[in-house]
Amino acid sequence: MKYNLDSPSWNILDLILSLVLVYVGSYVIGAAFRYFIDVNLSLSVRYLLAGIVQTLLFLTVPYGVIHLRGKGNLRIGVIGISFMESIRKGVGGGLLLFVVVLFSGLLVSLLVPVEPKPQPFAELLLKADTPFEIFVPFFIGSFLAPLGEEVFFRGFAYPALRKRFGVVAGIVITALFFAALHFDAVRFIPIALGGIGLTWLYENTGSIITPIIAHSLWNTLMLVLLLVLSVYV
Repeated sequence: MKYNLDSPSWNILDLILSLVLVYVGSYVIGAAFRYFIDVNLSLSVRYLLAGIVQTLLFLTVPYGVIHLRGKGNLRIGVIGISFMESIRKGVGGGLLLFVVVLFSGLLVSLLVPVEPKPQPFAELLLKADTPFEIFVPFFIGSFLAPLGEEVFFRGFAYPALRKRFGVVAGIVITALFFAALHFDAVRFIPIALGGIGLTWLYENTGSIITPIIAHSLWNTLMLVLLLVLSVYV
């Protein structure tokens, strides 16, 4: 794993190209869905399809870019530590990140008296009336988003930024990049802090499984909290 972090075959140009292709691909595929598929699909199904498409693009575009540019294959860390140790550190990291992001978000809300708009899958949960409508945001937030985002930001972006700027700056820049692409100014700082934690977990363990689990737990706990508050408050 250290070989991949210390000497990735890809660079920042590959990262920028991949990001552009991910968002162009999302737009083109989304437009195709709207044109060819029934426009009367429910909001839950549309969010689910969008989540699946974006995750697939996050997973496949970096591999394609690196392969087509003759840089071999994208190899990310899955063997840095034992599988059980990856899970243990992922759970511990996810619990800590949940607390950090929650309280930093509360602090920001006190300092910036602006009512933030819920993130898309959180907004979907607040509007849910059926078990399927509850399932979709949890599937997106607990599985799709952690898988796609961790492979792209930690497995792909971080090694390139680490090679160019060093470990500490690479962790911070990756986290800021991660937060910026959530397009949420009010939650930028909490998301960036979460991003720092996720990137540090990858650096510390050498296993992409660890930040995937941590990210999944963080999102899941946030959704559970949101669901409980929507019912009882």
